[in-house]
Amino acid sequence: DIEAVHTAWEEETFTSVPDWLALPPETLDLVSSWMFAPNWPRSRDFWSRNADVLGGEETAVALEELAILDPHGAQRHALLRAAVLAHGVTAAYDPLILSEQLAQWLECADWKESRAYLEEHPRLLTVQPPDDTPLAHVAMLDIGRTEGLDAAYRLVEDREALQAYVDRALEAGDGTALMHGGGIEGQVFRDRLASLTHAQVALVLSGGTEGFDPDDLAALRHKSDEETRARLVRETVALSARHPEPHGET
Repeated sequence: DIEAVHTAWEEETFTSVPDWLALPPETLDLVSSWMFAPNWPRSRDFWSRNADVLGGEETAVALEELAILDPHGAQRHALLRAAVLAHGVTAAYDPLILSEQLAQWLECADWKESRAYLEEHPRLLTVQPPDDTPLAHVAMLDIGRTEGLDAAYRLVEDREALQAYVDRALEAGDGTALMHGGGIEGQVFRDRLASLTHAQVALVLSGGTEGFDPDDLAALRHKSDEETRARLVRETVALSARHPEPHGET
C-alpha cells in the first residue's frame, strides 16, 4: 500500500515524502524499459510513444534511482533526455543511431554484405567516420558518396579496376584518391608494398611528411615480385615528372 508507506515515512521522519519514494512504480518500469532498449532506433521509437511521461520531471527522478544499477547508462540517458527536450527527437537521436549503424557496417562479414548494409542505410554516406576507421571502409564511404556504390565496390572486387583508379589518381596528383586506393590495396588485396608506396606518395602530394619512413618501403621491396617493384618505380617517376613539387608547398 503506497499510501501507507508514505504515511509511515512522514510519521517516522517528520518530513515530507521524498521524490524517489513518491515515484509511481509504473513510471520507474517505463523509464527502465526506455533506458535498457536494445538499440538506439528502438529507444527513439519508445520515446516517441511515451514522450509525455519521459519528458516529465518524474523521469529525471527515476533516472537518479536507476543510476544505482547502471550509473553510466543513467547519466547517458539523462543527457539524451535533455537533448531531446532542447533540440527535438531527430537531432538528439541521429548521431547515436548513425554511430551505432556505422559500427554494425564495419562488422559486416564481407563486401557483399557491406554493400547491402549501405544500400539499406544510405544515410551512412553522410557520416564522417572516426580516425581509427579502416582505410578501405573510409574509401567506400567517400567514393560511394561522390561516385556511387557501383564505382566504390568495384574497387574491392576487381584488382584491375582498382589499378585503373590508382592510375587516374596518379595522373591527377589526387592525394585523397591515392590514399583511398592504397588503403584498399593493403586491406583487401594484401599488397602491402603498393599500399604503403601509394600512401606515402599521397602524403607527399598533400605536403605532409609525418609518418613517412623510407625504411618501411625498403623492407617490403625485398618481399615483393620484380613486376610490382618495377611498376611502382615507373608510377613514382612519372608522378615526379608531372608534379615536381608537393601540393602543400607554396
